[in-house]
Amino acid sequence: MYLQDLHVENFVSREPNQVSKVLKVVMIALAVITFIVGLLLPYMLVMTLLFAGLAWFYQMNAQIDFDYSYTNGVVEIAKVMNKSRRKLMLSIEMKDVVVVAVSKSDPVRAYVGRKMKTYDCTGHQDGVRYYCMIFKNPAHNNAEEKLLFEPDGEFLDAMRTVAPRSIHKD
Repeated sequence: MYLQDLHVENFVSREPNQVSKVLKVVMIALAVITFIVGLLLPYMLVMTLLFAGLAWFYQMNAQIDFDYSYTNGVVEIAKVMNKSRRKLMLSIEMKDVVVVAVSKSDPVRAYVGRKMKTYDCTGHQDGVRYYCMIFKNPAHNNAEEKLLFEPDGEFLDAMRTVAPRSIHKD
């Protein structure tokens, strides 16, 4: 169907928010405090293990990255946690894409405020322009769903080769 294979990848790191940083510090502080108290009251060492375990679990899941991949008319979005575990979130064929445009721009304004499932795969960084993709998900009875992501120009150009009317760069 395609004359040549076309493969483009993007990688976006999500910045941890201030609340998560404070929560991590609080859990570590509670682990240290319960350890010190546990030296006097041995049953408090169980709480130390609990807080240390929660801090470790939180640290393992705090670093979130997104891998966007476009290959021959298929957009795949994967979530990478702690730079080690990769989970495929979405696989979208370009034939199912309704529109891709800068978020809150005219082409997607008609979809603002609609109740639809939303996948937020942005880095949450200030000043970075992100795009909104509206697509029909065949796994959910062709329900319209929304993907928020941060593709670069090369990624958008690759998608535009298959669906030129659906992709709006500006």
